[in-house]
Amino acid sequence: MQEILAVDVGATKLAVARVTSDGLIKKQSSIPTEANNGEELLAENILFRSNKLGIKSKNFIQEQRHLMSNKV
Repeated sequence: MQEILAVDVGATKLAVARVTSDGLIKKQSSIPTEANNGEELLAENILFRSNKLGIKSKNFIQEQRHLMSNKV
């Protein structure tokens, strides 16, 4: 069964979960969004929470930083 990363960025809360293709939540974590601290911190918080769920994301971090630097 395949697992995916689900991310919910809300006005007050950032939530991430490891979810099966059948919709079963295997593990989840949430923290305050802290949107006023900028997009870079938000991205770091998503990646940190993902790692806490057992999702390793080294290449993902590098790819996202590259994409964000091209938007500026």
